[in-house]
Amino acid sequence: MFGAPRYRIAFALLLALTLASSLLAGCNDLRDFRGTWQGSLMSNEAVLRQGMADNAVANLEIIALDRHGLRARLDIGGVAYGEIVSVPGAEADVLATMTFNNAPLRVYLCFAPMQSGDAAVVLISLFDDSRIELRVIRGGSPATSIYAVFGLRPSGNAP
Repeated sequence: MFGAPRYRIAFALLLALTLASSLLAGCNDLRDFRGTWQGSLMSNEAVLRQGMADNAVANLEIIALDRHGLRARLDIGGVAYGEIVSVPGAEADVLATMTFNNAPLRVYLCFAPMQSGDAAVVLISLFDDSRIELRVIRGGSPATSIYAVFGLRPSGNAP
């Protein structure tokens, strides 16, 4: 099948290009995401902003991050959730490389303490066009559950 020299050369070049492009795709410097990010809900649909005020704004201050984890401070609608840290097991698992539309560079899974004593799941998705999608999810009754998606952009004081 690949016996002819020109086919072997073409196959080798194609393989080298594929390998090089996959390596380059993983070379994004996640440290560029350090700093403060801010944004509002991404949708006006009630089902995509459950448990949040229509005008809720999220502030995320990323203190440290790399391929293995994230540490940040989260504030939504004036309510400080304090410091959140990604779950180490999730960062070592395929969960860190899960994808959504537009293929995020990295997804971090965190838990944010709630005033009620419960915790909300927070998914922080980093995208190569300098944006973050922040998903906050908490189960429970319809009156206490949360599902909200925020679109964040740098707030101007990134390091």
